Amino acid sequence: MGADTPPAASGGPLRAVFFDAGNTLLRMDYAAIAAELARHGVDVTADRVQRAEWRARVQLDDHLFARIAANESTESRSTAARYMAYVLEGVGVSDRGIAEKLAAWRGSFNPPIGVWTSRDPQALEAIELVKRRGLRAAAISNSNGSVRSLLDAVGVAAHLDFVVDSGEVGIEKPDRRIFELALTRAGIVAPGPARPGRFLGRPRLPDGAGSPVGRADRPRLRGRRSASRVG
Repeated sequence: MGADTPPAASGGPLRAVFFDAGNTLLRMDYAAIAAELARHGVDVTADRVQRAEWRARVQLDDHLFARIAANESTESRSTAARYMAYVLEGVGVSDRGIAEKLAAWRGSFNPPIGVWTSRDPQALEAIELVKRRGLRAAAISNSNGSVRSLLDAVGVAAHLDFVVDSGEVGIEKPDRRIFELALTRAGIVAPGPARPGRFLGRPRLPDGAGSPVGRADRPRLRGRRSASRVG
């Protein structure tokens, strides 16, 4: 590994970077969401939807960690409904009927990709930067078994060393076991408190979550937690 390899949180050499998928490597089609809202009488720009959706992710974090503490899935229908309500509140809509219609639309829109129609403009650049440093690059996503196909569809999967999907392994972030699994797949043994990796994305990983990798809560990419089955 080169001399310019950055240190991990433990002070040792960094050996891997794990990316979130939704809104870190993948980007939503905000224009399509705005167009659907327009069908229901809501005049809003794609940019405003995007900003509302970013805020909704932050609002959702406390709710998600409460579910985690209760050992409940963060990928439930109720969580998705709450997330959608936050998004609509952000664009000034409080009509529950519109929220239900938008949720139904999202469930049937553009299968199997849905609203995740493109990669973040900086995604490949970020992965290439990681690999030039001699590090492993992978994605860890709270999903339903579909994230690998989404990443493949937008041309990202081929640039990653591997993908860990919670729907396939039965463990969700921020459970430390999903990070340990990723470290194992990366060929990294991390005894004790060692943290030879870094995670970019959401949910934010509080100290109590016990993740065995370091955090980068504000990466160059917009790493915000997804509550729409890709996270």
